[in-house]
Amino acid sequence: MSDNVNGGAGGQAHKKRLTEMSHCSG
Repeated sequence: MSDNVNGGAGGQAHKKRLTEMSHCSG
């Protein structure tokens, strides 16, 4: 959803990575 604002597929992958890092960290 918000990944579109990040830049489509690239943004999606980046957002997913950030989510995973946040989940692991938090």
